[in-house]
Amino acid sequence: MSAAVQQQHWVIDGNYSVVRDLVWRRCTTIVWLDYAFTRVFFRALRRTAGRVITGERLYAGNRETVRDALLYAETEQRWYEIKAVFFRGDFEGQASGVGSEELYWLDPKRELDAFFHACHAWAVAQAL
Repeated sequence: MSAAVQQQHWVIDGNYSVVRDLVWRRCTTIVWLDYAFTRVFFRALRRTAGRVITGERLYAGNRETVRDALLYAETEQRWYEIKAVFFRGDFEGQASGVGSEELYWLDPKRELDAFFHACHAWAVAQAL
């Protein structure tokens, strides 16, 4: 990760707390796709239920169980519940104190296409 953010231009997908300080210190723009809680939660619930039913292997050969899905705070459902309620405020507070020059909160249904078109237009203008 350190080598990636030393480049002049880079894009990182995700918001992993382990590398947040490293990434955010060097970024110029943060884009948060602000999906509705219900959409995120039920997608996570569907994925977790599917993994429990099929016995799909996770990292290091682990398998998710009903017990794990219901009891542990690390499960996707609980993570998204916590994220939806608390994380946005935490994220806004952290993002305001980093090197990013721009912070965008986008509603994917209404604003994402316009944002991508604006980025494309900017990139074309820079290339001229």
